[in-house]
Amino acid sequence: QYVPAGDVSLWNILRNNVGKDLSKVSMPVQLNEPLNTLQRLCEELEYSTLLDAASRCADPCERLVCVAAFAVSAYASTYYRAGSKPFNPVLGETYECVRPDKGFRFISEQVFSWPARLGGRDTRTGWKNKFWGKSLEIVPVGTVNVKLPR
Repeated sequence: QYVPAGDVSLWNILRNNVGKDLSKVSMPVQLNEPLNTLQRLCEELEYSTLLDAASRCADPCERLVCVAAFAVSAYASTYYRAGSKPFNPVLGETYECVRPDKGFRFISEQVFSWPARLGGRDTRTGWKNKFWGKSLEIVPVGTVNVKLPR
């Protein structure tokens, strides 16, 4: 459930810190999502069944549609959290998510502090993914590679 940030104004914070390194400016906790970046990375696998469907498709066009749908499905969980960011995990912090209903086990770790680098692995058959990092910008620009068996 989305909780509004209240009277906190991101624009006022930015205006008062023009020219400063924003990574060193303390931000109010209301601007954060109620989870950390490792958990947020795992949320991108919520619709991983689309990749299962892609690995079973014989038609390359259908496979492309399934992979494209998976790529945009990562934004489904951000609908109510637009404008907020997840908490930064501490160095060495790990997160594990086991989803027997979806057939995967995801493990991630904060492996480097600055610049922030996360490592993640999903153990599943039928497809593989690789996360090559995320930008510190509002829009994630990291790459995700998907390898299907055919």
